[in-house]
Amino acid sequence: MPDIWTIVSTIVGVAGFAYALYQGHERKKLENYNRSQAWYLYSKTNNMTGITQRALHKYKELHAENINVEVLELLSKATAFGTDLFGESARSIQFTEPEFTEDSVDRWVEMGKIDGDDHKSLFVPLLTEKKEKTSLIKRLTRSKNK
Repeated sequence: MPDIWTIVSTIVGVAGFAYALYQGHERKKLENYNRSQAWYLYSKTNNMTGITQRALHKYKELHAENINVEVLELLSKATAFGTDLFGESARSIQFTEPEFTEDSVDRWVEMGKIDGDDHKSLFVPLLTEKKEKTSLIKRLTRSKNK
């Protein structure tokens, strides 16, 4: 007859295995949530930065003769903070995506997740392999020169 410690350790082992499976599932859900949030942040900061820049240009256009320096300064600061946050959102994507390579960045542009070469340039400094950075920088430079 098996002793009590064998039975207890078997129960604990099975319970531990079941808990590990559960935690693996929960971790996967958390990773998917974080990835989703990173892309959402990227999209919203893109919108916010674009609107702020547009407001700045519109203000300069409409009030060229009578520019309020304080309003101009505040709009300029909002644009700068938005641009900084936009860059950070790209970094969040780098941390949450399982694959972050030149090919994945190209794929995201094709899918419309990244708005072309201007936004693609946010991701170039974040690529980890030097070869990928160099290749992507060359392609971005060629496309801007066309």
